[in-house]
Amino acid sequence: MPFGEGRTTGDIMKTFSWKQFVLRAGFALALLALLFAITDFEELVRLFREADLWPLVLAVLAVCASTLICALRWWAVGHAIGLRLPYKEAAADYFGCTLFNHVLPGGVLGDVARAWRHRHQGGAALAAHSVIAERVMGQTMFVLFILAGLVLSLLDPQLRKSALLSVYGLVVGVYVTIALCAIFGKHLSGRLGLMVRDFHTAMETLGRWGAVKMIALSFFMVAAFILAFHLCAVSLGLSVPLALLIGAVPLIKATMMLPLSVGGWGIRESAAGGIWAIVGMSSTHGIALSVAYGLVFLLASLPGLLFWSDPGKILSGLPQQDQETA
Repeated sequence: MPFGEGRTTGDIMKTFSWKQFVLRAGFALALLALLFAITDFEELVRLFREADLWPLVLAVLAVCASTLICALRWWAVGHAIGLRLPYKEAAADYFGCTLFNHVLPGGVLGDVARAWRHRHQGGAALAAHSVIAERVMGQTMFVLFILAGLVLSLLDPQLRKSALLSVYGLVVGVYVTIALCAIFGKHLSGRLGLMVRDFHTAMETLGRWGAVKMIALSFFMVAAFILAFHLCAVSLGLSVPLALLIGAVPLIKATMMLPLSVGGWGIRESAAGGIWAIVGMSSTHGIALSVAYGLVFLLASLPGLLFWSDPGKILSGLPQQDQETA
């Protein structure tokens, strides 16, 4: 059964739970408190007190540019599979989606709402497939950048390599395992099998050449993320090797999707601090960069409040008796 068939609005919006929000927000705050306790907090405060504002402003613009690129990718994917969505509307919804993903638990509720909002433009299944295909293209480029970072790290004498390569290898291995499950798991039962079949439907509709073009477009999205992270480093007066940025930033971004906290807070900082430590750099600097990036990302998502006119309606769901299906 494709995504959206037989689902009511209430079924989809039950994905949001205030209990989950409170638990995950508490987890994020506790994890941040632990990190601040075990790191050099005075150094952390000094970095932000002496930070240069203008690079942070440019970083916000870079993240906004990445959101517009993501919207362009979604718009192109939608047109390729038959979802006639104006680019202006795609951009508005993507800013709203980004904001929701950053302030709500799970990291994907904005994507669920984005698909649900456009269920009338070809059906819920088609809208969901456009979101699935678009997201897959971005994750594929993340893996390619991590692989590039792995190769470049081997050539960089500044970085300790063994532990970093182990981390990169583990992450790539996880992605490859997921990819193999997605490719060969069409006959799985339950929700996992349904997700795999949705993925196949989306990719078959998009086509091989369409997928290649969307992956290529995703290069600029990831490049914008890396530029924003670099600008955060410039603001804080920190020097980060390019090889580390290329591999670590996509990895740190990927941790934000783990359904453990709100907006990736705490998880992202733990990943950055850990990566900086294993390459022989200050974990405090990694945590500071991650906090700066998180604030930049939040500011860059605020246009979602202006562009998306009915966030309350999306979060609370429509009347429970609405039994419309795709």
